[in-house]
Amino acid sequence: SQTDKVVRDKAVEALGKWLSESQSLDPKSMLALWKGLFYCYWMSDKALIQHELAERLAGLALSLDTTEKSLLYLNGFWSILVKEWFGIDRLRLDKFYNLIRNFHCAAFKLLEATGWDSAAVEDYILILENGVLSVSNIKVPDSLRYHSCEVYLEELNK
Repeated sequence: SQTDKVVRDKAVEALGKWLSESQSLDPKSMLALWKGLFYCYWMSDKALIQHELAERLAGLALSLDTTEKSLLYLNGFWSILVKEWFGIDRLRLDKFYNLIRNFHCAAFKLLEATGWDSAAVEDYILILENGVLSVSNIKVPDSLRYHSCEVYLEELNK
């Protein structure tokens, strides 16, 4: 988590290369990675920088070499967002709402790139159902669930 945009941009670029080349990604390591990315985004300031970083982080899901890695990356995002949501103060809420929108958009672009492969679609739906859209998990904040539902259809219609 770096406040210097140049350093942060280089790190995100290097991360994309590393993720594509890595052969040993697992859910636990993805959560650790996403903990750092969450705070990387947390530290971003000024709206244009936040929007650009949100697009870059979401875009990483589209640049990975397999759909499985992309879905693991998306799962890490949603998992850490649920875990860290209660710690987001009202001053940072809008930028995280923007990040959510970007990730829904990236997920739909990914699924479209697979030709809406039924296995990939089912896997992504499970990620959402077991995470951010889970109605039975009391750890998922209603505000996060409601906002996700709100932008889900808007991004799907794009």
